[in-house]
Amino acid sequence: MASQFNRLFIWGFISSCITASSAALSLLSVCTKQVPLNGFSLCLNGLNACLIFGWMIAATVIRFRHSGNVCAGDYEYISLGGVVTTDPLFMPSSGRFLKVYSIILWVTPCALFTLMICIVCLCQSPTQSWHNFSAYDHLQAPLNVT
Repeated sequence: MASQFNRLFIWGFISSCITASSAALSLLSVCTKQVPLNGFSLCLNGLNACLIFGWMIAATVIRFRHSGNVCAGDYEYISLGGVVTTDPLFMPSSGRFLKVYSIILWVTPCALFTLMICIVCLCQSPTQSWHNFSAYDHLQAPLNVT
């Protein structure tokens, strides 16, 4: 399990390197006015976004399954003598980081999307709201109550 945690960190580092190189290529394309370089940077950024999304899913699954909880030190194992065992295969600081980072990565887009929807709803003018479409009132059938 510790090897899976380490592999996650390696892929996260690779993704960060791709992000940095994509930003450098984008900056270089702006400075030199090379359009193909900017296109390559955008493609690299798109592939990196897929890699980051896959990393988010893998990190969440690996960290929050039972073996990930054990490796992260979420459980305390007490030996028969009453002394808490410490094993070098437990990775509590890495587990804590993956837990907090995974939660942040999943909550942030949801919160930003919710905020965006609230801003759009609040900034909408009264003449454009859904309940003020008087132009379509003639399409409604009159109610004949007898």
